[in-house]
Amino acid sequence: MGTPVVGATVTLFHTLEADGHPNRESSWQTRVSSEEDGVFSLRDYAAPGKVNLVGLEVTAPGYHATFRTYLDYADTQPQLFVVFLRPRS
Repeated sequence: MGTPVVGATVTLFHTLEADGHPNRESSWQTRVSSEEDGVFSLRDYAAPGKVNLVGLEVTAPGYHATFRTYLDYADTQPQLFVVFLRPRS
């Protein structure tokens, strides 16, 4: 399926700009690094009882960054993501 990327930076942005891009100046963001097997575990809290539009960005040296928005629900079930990064030429 691919080669795991160790040490990729995974950032969850709770504040987005009107055009859907992340608000990088906001303090409401959480960041972790991927592990030896490329897996990451990110936990954070959003506004209670609401559906929130958030953004997930993954970056790593030598790869193109990827960013997606998604609806995050106040749910206790884990969400699973599979992220593919394209190597830079």
